[in-house]
Amino acid sequence: MNNSMNDLMNLISVLCGGYCLYTWFRLVREKRLFENGILLPKDRKPEDCVDEDAYIRIIRPKLGILGLVIFLFGVFSAINDRCNPPLLEFPLIFIPWGVEAAVLIWYAVSSSRAMKDYF
Repeated sequence: MNNSMNDLMNLISVLCGGYCLYTWFRLVREKRLFENGILLPKDRKPEDCVDEDAYIRIIRPKLGILGLVIFLFGVFSAINDRCNPPLLEFPLIFIPWGVEAAVLIWYAVSSSRAMKDYF
């Protein structure tokens, strides 16, 4: 990939992580569900949740971790691309990628289980 593609991917990571953190902060502040594609299953409304408080207790910390990891990965990757020599060379760059992928899979599995239990 050339630098412009790396920059685009880093921007997408930062924005996605920022959106997850925004959703997390809004959950902390409002303490109730709201229309959001990350929080709710497709074609469901917040009113459809069986136990809103329990669902929020389960999903909120996981969403915070996901948002923080994706945001920090995007920032680190952008900084790493700009450094000469890079902070992490080619083989070692797979470590942060692996962590991000593991957290993303963990969130997807745990949130789908929570959605099945509460919707």
